[in-house]
This record gives sequence, structure tokens and C-alpha cells, in this order.
Amino acid sequence: MNGDSRSWEELYSHAPDATLFGGWGGHEKGWAELAPRWQMVRGRYREGTFRVDRISEHITDDLAVTVEIWRGDAAFSDGSSGPIGLRITHVCRREQGHWRLVHRHADTQLRLLPIQSHIQPPEAT
Repeated sequence: MNGDSRSWEELYSHAPDATLFGGWGGHEKGWAELAPRWQMVRGRYREGTFRVDRISEHITDDLAVTVEIWRGDAAFSDGSSGPIGLRITHVCRREQGHWRLVHRHADTQLRLLPIQSHIQPPEAT
């Protein structure tokens, strides 16, 4: 990405049901929420390199799912840098004859977590 998310923005569906569970948490649905999220990501990454290890793929005529581990090195806007690893799931579908990304799930949980990791603090009211 190297601070430029335009290729992701072009690949992503602009349909109202397109979703993102991004690597920094949270979730977005629909292009009105996705576009600002990609701008936020663009502002955080400075440079990086990734190696993609495909774990599995499922492809039909109009739908494709890939499951991958992305590893590499990255530098961020806050001055931090170092090795990174993400679990990535992509869901793509054909829209008007072109493959578009309709869902991306990215997280940093490369290792099995303890039971207590599912306990969340109460939401602020």
C-alpha cells in the first residue's frame, strides 16, 4: 500500500452491502463508510512489503473467497515500524462483469488466544 490505497478503492465494491472488518478493529458497511476508512488507512501506512501465504480458496462463477496470512514489514505515520502479520479473508463477487471485493476481514490474531480474550469491557453509554 505504501500510503496509497487507490488500488484497494478501485477493487472494492461501491455497493451498499460491501463491508470491512479492518485490521485496526471496527467495521464499516457501504461505500459512504468504506471510503473514509481507506483514507484513514492511507494516512497510517508509510511504506511496507508483504508476503502472502494462501491457505485456501473457494471460487465459483460469481463468487470467490480467499483465506491468507500476510507477513512483512511496515512503517507507520506515528514513526513505529517493524514486522507485521495479518490473517486475511477476502470475499469477491462479479459485478457487471468485473471482480469486486465485497468483504475484507483482517486481524492480527496469528496465535491461539486464551479463553478470557473474548471478554470485552462494557460499552460506554
